[in-house]
Amino acid sequence: MEARKEALLGRNSSTEQTEEEAKLVKWCKTSSGWVKLNSKERRNPSDGMAYCGAVIRSSDGRWLGGFSKHIRVCTMAEAEIWGVFIGLSHAWEKGFRKVEVMLDCKEAVRLLQD
Repeated sequence: MEARKEALLGRNSSTEQTEEEAKLVKWCKTSSGWVKLNSKERRNPSDGMAYCGAVIRSSDGRWLGGFSKHIRVCTMAEAEIWGVFIGLSHAWEKGFRKVEVMLDCKEAVRLLQD
């Protein structure tokens, strides 16, 4: 279970998150009737390999699902967008139609808004 949680948070043996960074991925409540998809990316600077993961939670914070996935060599923004795409696919398959998406990669947000 701990390894899965580490993967979902984007941690691995070659990267470390500081306490300050960990606070940035804190879950915040969403509106009633909605679910929240929190996407997270990680890129290993030594080889460029990227990973994405996401968690889906109800408006009261209950765990509804999640995943972690090795992507390939890509940018952090691309990995974050893959996380959103895969996460939204999972949410849709589970029957959720009201999904609030949270990202922490400014470049990915900019690309999705353009």
